[in-house]
Amino acid sequence: MLLSGGAKLCRFDNTQDSPWNVVDTLLAIKPLDLEILRNDLDKIQKTMAILKARLARPKRAFFAFIFDFIKSKVRILMFLS
Repeated sequence: MLLSGGAKLCRFDNTQDSPWNVVDTLLAIKPLDLEILRNDLDKIQKTMAILKARLARPKRAFFAFIFDFIKSKVRILMFLS
């Protein structure tokens, strides 16, 4: 299905020539297609950076989360009264 839609198949053999074969295939594509590919790769990089940042955050204990939630609600109630 992808190949019939115009996707290209490149084989990576874990040799020094394999990446160059992929690059040669990409260079044979029309410039517009490369711009679309670049935009897609940029989106993937941004998404990966966001996910990496989220995973790097320290994990909090469940009860600490509940305590902070209740504390915020108490502040609101004290403000309203």
